Amino acid sequence: MSVRIALKTYLQRMDVLSTSNQVLRAHLASLPGPRISESARPKIAGIYHAGGPANTFNAVTVSLVSDLNHQGYHVFGFEDGCAGLLDGGRGVFLNEFNTQELQNRGGGLIGTDRLKPTDKDIEWIKEAVTKRWGLACLIAAGGDDTQSTANRLHLGGVPIIGIGKTVDDDLPLTDITYGHSTAYGIIGNELETLRNESIETNSNFLAEVMGRKSGALTMRASGIGHVTKSYMGEEFTQKGLSQLAEAARRGNFTAINVLFELADVVSIDGEIKNLEWIMKNIDAVDPETVFLDLTALSAQIHRMITERKSENKRHNVFAVAEGIAERLPSEIVEMDPEGLPIIGHVKIFDGVKTVTYDEHSNPRLGPLKVGAALAERLALLTGKEKKGIFEPGKFPYMSYTYNARCVSNPLSDDVGLSMQLGYCAAEHVVHSRFGNMIGFRNRQAIGIPFSELPVDPKTKKIIPRCIDLGTSEYLGIKEMQYFLPRSG
Repeated sequence: MSVRIALKTYLQRMDVLSTSNQVLRAHLASLPGPRISESARPKIAGIYHAGGPANTFNAVTVSLVSDLNHQGYHVFGFEDGCAGLLDGGRGVFLNEFNTQELQNRGGGLIGTDRLKPTDKDIEWIKEAVTKRWGLACLIAAGGDDTQSTANRLHLGGVPIIGIGKTVDDDLPLTDITYGHSTAYGIIGNELETLRNESIETNSNFLAEVMGRKSGALTMRASGIGHVTKSYMGEEFTQKGLSQLAEAARRGNFTAINVLFELADVVSIDGEIKNLEWIMKNIDAVDPETVFLDLTALSAQIHRMITERKSENKRHNVFAVAEGIAERLPSEIVEMDPEGLPIIGHVKIFDGVKTVTYDEHSNPRLGPLKVGAALAERLALLTGKEKKGIFEPGKFPYMSYTYNARCVSNPLSDDVGLSMQLGYCAAEHVVHSRFGNMIGFRNRQAIGIPFSELPVDPKTKKIIPRCIDLGTSEYLGIKEMQYFLPRSG
């Protein structure tokens, strides 16, 4: 039985859970009427969780509810993100009794959803929150899409506070987001298991790891799993290559080696360049002309396998971030009236696949199956001819995209981080510090004004944070991986 269903069953026995729109209205109707001063009316804060699941949302909720209850607030949890809001206030009142001891349980007790409110929905939510329900504020827990929506609500006049969350760890202006540490720890252990299997059986594996804009999960999990080689989207961008080139100019040997190999698989203005050209010219390159050449990447991985085999190393695990799919040559073929993408085409090897975009203008990467296609190509490259018949090699493909977001026991430091964020959010509610996203800097939970978050002027979305390829963290992890021998 899932945590959420178990909680529902428990609350139903206590006659607390609301599964209809009537309970919130009935509770509000029971509050003291106009003859009682506003200061005597219990204050209610509403919280919702949106976007993808995260391991420690329960810990955020427990801390938030505890602090607000102690300061005289009621807390209403809207079920299923903005869907619960727009469904007339569907959810459950949360308190210390029905949330206690949930901080170490994975997942989120009030569910989540990816619904993006329209401008008309924003107006409806404002009227419901400030007038119909009389809430003190809303609290929005989620990633870049959720915080983008929270900013829209804030600009629309809704008293709101955000709590930054992404398993990918791609929110800007915060050091880390909750759920990330647990996810990369789980995936790192899985990659280490694959490595042990590959050593024992002299096998090759390809692992695809969650991460759209940021390769943080792939990078950190690869360090734990000690993979042969990892690849992430930032390595096939003008900005990432420029960061590496700057480090290389400072004499960083690892940056030079990484850049040397990337030069063989990056297409710039339709051509594969070399290390010297990139070192000299990358800073002036148009970012829109830089792509990953998937055919060249498969050839490079095959060469690594061959070279390592000559060194009597017949075991390999390669990890790729799912975000490499966004670095393939593509074009938008259909847009909505606002100029946002609906349908596009992506080049995968010699073919073209159709990609659709979600309501937040994110391409749906799963159906593209880029990791699986890469593993299939590598199986062909590592195949052999036996008795005149070609037999593809064995190249198992493993996906670690959605199986590390709701684990049973989140890591203790992740739980501790989440409880800090929940407490800080509660303090912002009590002191009416609206228009802030709660983040984490220098081991301290703080409020970051929505106005300081970088926003794309076209999509109105918060711009995700990517890995800085010039940092010691990235370069230190890459240094532990295999490099092809350099000639000359």
